[in-house]
Amino acid sequence: PTIDTTQVTLAGFHAVLTGPDTSTSTKDVAFAAGDGGAFTAQFPYLAPGTYHLDITGPSGVTFTANPAPPVTVTITSGGSASQAFTITAASAAP
Repeated sequence: PTIDTTQVTLAGFHAVLTGPDTSTSTKDVAFAAGDGGAFTAQFPYLAPGTYHLDITGPSGVTFTANPAPPVTVTITSGGSASQAFTITAASAAP
């Protein structure tokens, strides 16, 4: 959508990861353009555990995604995980 004459892109969205200890382990990372037109956010060096991954949009934007965030992501010792989202609709907030 266009908000106040500014085109909103995926670069304006953020991935928010909240870990097992919610008081100290919330990380907020902006999406960055990656290969093939996909936007990515990376959270390196996570301790094993269960995390909740959410998406926040720019101020003034309402959106829906598939799957609907937040989702649960489990990291094992020495492992990694990934989660793909598709923004299915976006518009200026009423």
